[in-house]
Amino acid sequence: MTSSTTSVTTVADRSLPHAEGAKHSWLEVRGSRLHIAEYGTGTPVLLLHGFPQHWFAWHPVAVRSAAGQRLICPDLRGFGWSEQTPRGYDIDGLADDMLALLDALGLDRVHLVGHDWGAHVGFRLCLRAPERFSGYLALNMAHPWARHRAILPNLWRQWYTAFIEYPVIGRAVLRRWPAFTRFLLRHQVADRSLWQPTNWRSSAPRPRPARMPDRPCSGSTWSGRSPRCCAASGASSG
Repeated sequence: MTSSTTSVTTVADRSLPHAEGAKHSWLEVRGSRLHIAEYGTGTPVLLLHGFPQHWFAWHPVAVRSAAGQRLICPDLRGFGWSEQTPRGYDIDGLADDMLALLDALGLDRVHLVGHDWGAHVGFRLCLRAPERFSGYLALNMAHPWARHRAILPNLWRQWYTAFIEYPVIGRAVLRRWPAFTRFLLRHQVADRSLWQPTNWRSSAPRPRPARMPDRPCSGSTWSGRSPRCCAASGASSG
């Protein structure tokens, strides 16, 4: 494992954004070199970012919450400053990455927080290895058992996923249409003052809180994403 608290150039050949209080390290996990940013010491908390984000999405939260906690903010495989690999972006694969990461860090049990697409990975983690997590907070993601009759009237809200879900099309859009990727980032921003179009690769938006459903028990208005997005995610970080 290598670590540094200063500006670092990684496999993506891009310098890390300045983040006061963050410590950076890289671990070889299941054939991929994952980047991890950590804040504070104490009770371990694993935070999983959404799409198309990376560890810095948690920075505004982490700098306010690090006291007494060890906040672990990895870049998921293929995102941010983690290594891109030909495969391994399915939900089970990303969940395996996080379990292996906890093993590599020597952590048997942690608190878990997931945002957006990372929250979907979080649900899978809790289903597969509930003994590894003391509690789970899912932000901006529908639970895995939403009723079809609640989802169907709101499918139109996911129109943009058609551009990124499918092989070839998703890769082309994410690589060749940067304005669309900037739109996806804006879709995630709660505080518009944090949005800087000229620096969108190195600065990430603040995670927004989960939106309340239109009616009780309907998670259909939350921003859920198909697992097929995984295939395109590795192309988005180059």
